[in-house]
Amino acid sequence: MGSRKYAKAPRVVLVGVSLGGASSWLATEKAPDLFDAIVTEGSFAHLDDVANNFFDRRLPGGHIIFWPVKYFASKMARVNPSEVNPLEAAKKWHRPGLVIHCGADNLMKLRYARDLAAASHADLWIIANAGIAQGCVVDEQDYFQKLLAIAKK
Repeated sequence: MGSRKYAKAPRVVLVGVSLGGASSWLATEKAPDLFDAIVTEGSFAHLDDVANNFFDRRLPGGHIIFWPVKYFASKMARVNPSEVNPLEAAKKWHRPGLVIHCGADNLMKLRYARDLAAASHADLWIIANAGIAQGCVVDEQDYFQKLLAIAKK
């Protein structure tokens, strides 16, 4: 086979947007050694909070009125929404990270991004004019450069 030198193993950067971002944080908790870095955009910190926010945006007090929907969905999925907590996973993360918040996103609160970034010691980037899941469209060049920078860390 000769003495050919192989390049360093590729880095694995987990990137997730919205629910994919929350799932990415949860994945880091399940398999922390699998990933070298994480980038999330528009992720929630607690499922209960974002679900309540979603229902309340539709109808004042909606989280109370739609509680049965949440209850039956949790029974069908066999998941307690109160236990879906990406913030707890972020607290255990000790590698490079970037948390992106889209400033015009009216569902995912800036507080979620700040909490995730602080818990994980990740960088926080706010894209002021981007709506929900629109960061890469609004600021495509910077988005790519920031992903590349995380991969190189």
